[in-house]
Amino acid sequence: QITSSIRDTQSFIAHKRHDSNPFFPSITSVKIGGKHSKNMSSLEEQLKDAVKAKGAARRGNLKNFNTILMKFPKIEAGFSDCKDVFKAIDDDNSNSIELSEMKAATQKLGLSFSEDKMEQIFNLADFDSDKHITFREFIVALTMLHLLSGVEFSATNEQHPTFVQAVEVVVDAFVFFDKNGDGTIQHEELNEAMAGNASNQEIAARFKEMDFKNSGVIQFIQFLYVFEDWVGMDEDE
Repeated sequence: QITSSIRDTQSFIAHKRHDSNPFFPSITSVKIGGKHSKNMSSLEEQLKDAVKAKGAARRGNLKNFNTILMKFPKIEAGFSDCKDVFKAIDDDNSNSIELSEMKAATQKLGLSFSEDKMEQIFNLADFDSDKHITFREFIVALTMLHLLSGVEFSATNEQHPTFVQAVEVVVDAFVFFDKNGDGTIQHEELNEAMAGNASNQEIAARFKEMDFKNSGVIQFIQFLYVFEDWVGMDEDE
């Protein structure tokens, strides 16, 4: 049954990506621009602590790499479920939103963040530093809001329960790779987690893809953004 589920997942992702190797897409499909500091900001440290706290309670939910693969369709469906929220605040239909539009979205979700923190979250999610965030970057921002709020904010739970479930699975996946529980993924941990499922060359490519700050470790938001590509998320879906 497990083998059948993995094959179903492979077919799903291959269909979504039109890729012969769906679990390890070409790293050129993830484009990151802008300048990125190697040092963590105070907000990144808060997010790291939030992920560590949530992860500590959920550690062990995913037993092996294959269980992560089988969750890909659920994650993709959960994130795609928020497309209507994105479209509703994308007033000019540009397929990207500005900071002011992001603030309006948080108000609709019943979240209370300071102007400064909201700008910090927006800027962290704006990976190419163009003052706009795309749908995939929006998912990163929304996930940060969810994790940093300290509560399961009701509007998202009620209207988009599959999004909340998807975030939980991604946290589980991050925790699976973060073997020592320090809130980051090191190259050795990725090697250990993916041993037998990918070659050393593929693992090195995956690490380089996620470590686009060249800091030597992978933070949660980097992991999440690239993970969206792994599960077959497209900006124009």
